[in-house]
Amino acid sequence: MSAPMQTVTAASGAETAAGGIVNAEFVATIEAEARHLEPQPVEDDRPTAGAFPVDAFPQRLVDLIGELHDKKRFIPDFSAVGALFAASTAIGNSRALNNGIYQSPAILWQLSIGAPSVGKSPPVDLLLSPLHDRDKASKDAHAQAVMDWEAQQEARKGRKKAKDAAPMEEPPTPRPVWRPHIVGDITMEALIAKLAATPRGVGRHADEFLSWVQSMDAYRKGGDRAKWLSLYNGTQLTELRKGAGEFLIPRPFVSVAGGIQTDKLSTLAGADDGFLPRLLVTWPDNPLREYASDVPLDTGWLTWWRSALDYLSGMDMERGEPVVLRYAEEAADTYRDWDRVNADRINAANKEGDGLSAALYGKLDTYYHRLALVLELLHRACGNVGAEAEVRTEAVHGAQKLLGYFERTARKLHFHLFQASPVDGLTGSKLGLFDALPLEFPTAEAIVKAGAMGIPERTLKRRLNTWSKGKQPLLSRDGQGRYRKLFEH
Repeated sequence: MSAPMQTVTAASGAETAAGGIVNAEFVATIEAEARHLEPQPVEDDRPTAGAFPVDAFPQRLVDLIGELHDKKRFIPDFSAVGALFAASTAIGNSRALNNGIYQSPAILWQLSIGAPSVGKSPPVDLLLSPLHDRDKASKDAHAQAVMDWEAQQEARKGRKKAKDAAPMEEPPTPRPVWRPHIVGDITMEALIAKLAATPRGVGRHADEFLSWVQSMDAYRKGGDRAKWLSLYNGTQLTELRKGAGEFLIPRPFVSVAGGIQTDKLSTLAGADDGFLPRLLVTWPDNPLREYASDVPLDTGWLTWWRSALDYLSGMDMERGEPVVLRYAEEAADTYRDWDRVNADRINAANKEGDGLSAALYGKLDTYYHRLALVLELLHRACGNVGAEAEVRTEAVHGAQKLLGYFERTARKLHFHLFQASPVDGLTGSKLGLFDALPLEFPTAEAIVKAGAMGIPERTLKRRLNTWSKGKQPLLSRDGQGRYRKLFEH
């Protein structure tokens, strides 16, 4: 911490309330206060995520996430996103959970939030790599199949033109269709066509989440966004378009994962159409980019993960329909206990007019079944095989742990979008300085207080200038060089 200023001259730019040069008595008073200035901790009421409950997963996957942190410095929260998204996509429409009211698919929509370059994408990319490899192999096979098909069509045309051609030609075979696990940037028309040809469904990896949201209405205002909201439900979808074809998809399945930087979150605070509650938010508290490790990850871990995803993607549908699971008796009791509490929360929130909370609690119920289904199948992929048609208590308990985390991160997002003031965006020394300043102050007082905190005068003046400008300034400034706080922390 630098020493307090000993002198203040006209050249320093410090001013009194009347705008004149600072006098010695004023400086002495502020210096005496600054010598004893110890920034006091301010109670922080902002919602936090807390630690990600990795113990919700099967032990083998818990160990993998730990290895990814130790060897690759991946933040566990983002590794969990990759594991859930990869598993959900691999499962697709092969399995569903009958919760007693309707059938829940394994569809998950996940949003990772963090500062630039903290490592949101690398864990997801790594844990998706087995599915990407499968897609590359299937695309190579598809390209060869298309070449063979085109050659067959040319031969057929040639036979048809021949004078001695048989009067009845065999009907043409359909053009081969590529059925990938993962899609990236894709129009709604192309996605619907792909879903019609791929009953199992796909995962959309929107690495830049914002680009996905903005693309929803790129061609037709509101139309694609409404379809995406319908796709989340996994209910029957029809598309009738001149030139684009006619499609009926009984069970559209699209899981989504993507990331967004914290300073771009305001773009999500759009129409109140139920989009936000559909997101499982992963937002670690104060994540730091760690130094790279020179210890390689044992290849056996990725070999095991590949085999786990092979198990999930190898589960067949039955005549184009999901194999339906139900809760085991104890698991059903556990869910009913949770549901009573959640129903009371929904009713209380609606009574208070808190629609945001009511919508959140409602979507937590939706995700309860989806997460329980994914966790049950992950347990089986890890070798913990139970009754074929049951979702067990381990999966239900794990789902409740994950929902606790996702409720906290949803609160964190809601606070950031709808409740936070500009002061809530300050951290570190900026927040400490703002808290140390009184409600009203001249520049000279700010300089002395900043100096006591080790903040140079030039930095202080730059901050004052920044804080008194913009769409949501923190300070107002009069013509005499005095500032007044517009917000309190």
